[in-house]
Amino acid sequence: MNNFKKIGISALAGSLAAFSAQSAELSFTGDSSVSYTTGGQDNVATGKKGIAADVGMSFSASGELDNGWTVSTAVDTGNNNTASSAQLTLGLGDMGTVQFNQIAGSFVRGLDDTLPTAWEEAFDLSKHTMVSSIVGNATNDGSISYKSAALDLGGGTVQLMVDYDTAADAADGGQGALVASNTLDAGLAVGIDATYAGLTVKVGHEKADVAGGADGRADQQNSVISAVYAAGPFSIGYAEWEHNDGQTGTAGADYTGEGMSIAFNVNDNLTVSYATLEDNKEADSGNANTVDVDIDSIQAAYTMGSMAVKIQNTSSDNPNFVNNTESEHTEINVSFSF
Repeated sequence: MNNFKKIGISALAGSLAAFSAQSAELSFTGDSSVSYTTGGQDNVATGKKGIAADVGMSFSASGELDNGWTVSTAVDTGNNNTASSAQLTLGLGDMGTVQFNQIAGSFVRGLDDTLPTAWEEAFDLSKHTMVSSIVGNATNDGSISYKSAALDLGGGTVQLMVDYDTAADAADGGQGALVASNTLDAGLAVGIDATYAGLTVKVGHEKADVAGGADGRADQQNSVISAVYAAGPFSIGYAEWEHNDGQTGTAGADYTGEGMSIAFNVNDNLTVSYATLEDNKEADSGNANTVDVDIDSIQAAYTMGSMAVKIQNTSSDNPNFVNNTESEHTEINVSFSF
């Protein structure tokens, strides 16, 4: 059992205020999986079958302050046991939550794709990067986030969130370090998460200032709006995305996307889903042709306590905006959590 001695929260209180923590708790969780993948992609030589193992671990510590507020820190590891997420979070009770994001974890970034699926996001095995769906990405590392407590609104709930990054699209520089100059300056993202009965609507918008501006480039802007309706074992969702990279001419293009999915809980253990997505590269002065990427994904997941068996088949037309190409991949995954 560790004790947090004193924590200064001057940015929130207006002046330096010290609180002693009553206690701290440390927890550890992990997961391990083995997968088998087969398939191929036009014009890509790496089309052989593959077997892979993945091990991930999560560490967290939390404590409660004398005034009822909470403080916690968490670190998650992904592939190759490298940190994929790390945050410091202050729970302010009815005043909401403040979070400092070292690696990922910003609130608006979590709105990018919330379509219901049995396993992963629909584009996960598509061999295509969804360029239109990057809202919150520029303000995801080295940023500060705020989320309000759930506000009651006529029987529904609404949460407001905001992320701010002094150096958008740049990694956290570490304590005492200045962040290196980047293509973007400061970035701000705002979001709304509203739920009423079985309907959940999420809206997010991000704006990042392009550094300099002498070359005529505008601000980068990213947005998402999605709606998911759940009724009994069914969940159905629809989303639209937009990405304007803030550049003109040959240096950039605009992207729009849309997607829908439906998931069905057959029973407490088995879930199946189908999703279809579009990622569209718009024609502009530097890109003569519009290229549309179409993605279809079928997934199923069966859980048995801490063990899960999952399968997905994903096919793509024109992946990575290369016309007249196709890809199709199937993955079978067995995972264990502990």
